[in-house]
Amino acid sequence: MFEPILASLRSWWTRLLASWRGSIKQDSTKSLGRKGEQAAAAYLASQGFRIIDANVELAAGEADLIALDPDQETYVIVEVKTRSRRPGQPLQSAQTPPEAAITAHKRSKLRQIASHLKRTNQWTRTRVDVIAIEQIEDGGQPRLVIRHHKDAV
Repeated sequence: MFEPILASLRSWWTRLLASWRGSIKQDSTKSLGRKGEQAAAAYLASQGFRIIDANVELAAGEADLIALDPDQETYVIVEVKTRSRRPGQPLQSAQTPPEAAITAHKRSKLRQIASHLKRTNQWTRTRVDVIAIEQIEDGGQPRLVIRHHKDAV
């Protein structure tokens, strides 16, 4: 029953990764972030999440993604952090994981965003997840490393 849907998601995911690999070298930081958000959305969909919205601007800040958990009860505000890893990068840049960019101030903003969305939409359950994406360029085709931290904030 779900095989056609899963096959379609796999195909979409493969096309997304192929297009990302082809253009990543010319991308600005903002563009890299948007591509990371697209990859995160595809990853979440492949894990059974339903993407509700993306790049939602609120007074407290922006929600990169809003998704419905596979449990069909929990709305998830997703913060996506994307970094490019390539030879010759400064050591500190190469060793700092994307997750480290989520400061105490950012965590506070994410909690405010989640609270506002929960109250406004009368959702009963919410959480904030973090997806860290590293695009690694090591001479061959770039590859993605995706880490999903549930209830991270």
